[in-house]
Amino acid sequence: MSVILIKSEHKRESNTWRLFTGNEIAAIFAEYILEHGDYDPERSAVLSTLVSSRLLQKQASAYGVQHHATETGFKHLGNAARRLQLDGNVKTLFAYEEAIGFMIGDFNCEKDGLSSLLLATIILSNLGISFSNYLNKIYRKYGWHLQYNSYYRGDNIKQVFEQVKARIKHIGYEHELVNANILTIKLPELTITLRASGTEPKLKFYSEQVFDYEEPDCVIKLRTRVQGILDELLQGLGLHLKAD
Repeated sequence: MSVILIKSEHKRESNTWRLFTGNEIAAIFAEYILEHGDYDPERSAVLSTLVSSRLLQKQASAYGVQHHATETGFKHLGNAARRLQLDGNVKTLFAYEEAIGFMIGDFNCEKDGLSSLLLATIILSNLGISFSNYLNKIYRKYGWHLQYNSYYRGDNIKQVFEQVKARIKHIGYEHELVNANILTIKLPELTITLRASGTEPKLKFYSEQVFDYEEPDCVIKLRTRVQGILDELLQGLGLHLKAD
């Protein structure tokens, strides 16, 4: 319940409700914690998963704290926070995954909706501006980080992913094989991360492009660019894109 309230709390000028994504909420939470928190930058860190927005890394750099990325699944974030605490006396200020899960501090190394709701209330009370306006302020500082995430369905996803890895070398896109199930395509101002699900017949993708300002139709431009790249890469592999 608390996550739903956080996600849908503010009206825009058009009097329509705004539904915030996990990445957008995280940008707001992280910026407030880093800007107003009491911490030692040399012994502090923020965490996210490999498929989450790259914005948190920029925020960490701006405030001089560590950033670490883990595999998907909140257990990996919690374990990373514990290791930082035990091995290096490093405090995790904030951790999140884009699929809606937030950890405020490291006294409880697990996602916690109640502390997230409390933080959202504090932010709104102390800043006196809407989440939308605060997010726009963050984007003006770091660039407009927009995402387009979805998935393809198909059979034998593991085998399909092996074909994708071979095909991408032939096409020539700059890329990084993060692990056996995650591959990231790196293009100017755009990243596309492909992940073969281990529990569902899905090939998931997470894309993000950084714009200098909120360009007209920037979301459409992002989706069109990503879809063109994926159509070329996945053609003939028997996959079906999730219907919007």
